Amino acid sequence: MANEPNAAAMSTFSIRIPADTKERIDTLAHSLRRSRNFLLTEAVERYLEMQARQIAHIEEGLADLEAGRVHTHEEMKDLVREFERFSAEDKGPGH
Repeated sequence: MANEPNAAAMSTFSIRIPADTKERIDTLAHSLRRSRNFLLTEAVERYLEMQARQIAHIEEGLADLEAGRVHTHEEMKDLVREFERFSAEDKGPGH
């Protein structure tokens, strides 16, 4: 099929999934005129990228915590109240 990954650089493994999930994958692959392998490779790549971003954000947050770049709960509540006040002022009277 078109735009398939380079088979020489690929590795094979198997997974167990519910039969209805496999059927949904097959239906989608047929509709998109792609192979099941192409769809699953794309899905796994996107999942791994998303997880890597989430881990990076967590690590950034932990670094901020260790460096003392944090705000108390009260400070954040005050900031939200200030934003709400500005938002109400922007809407003008009667809103």
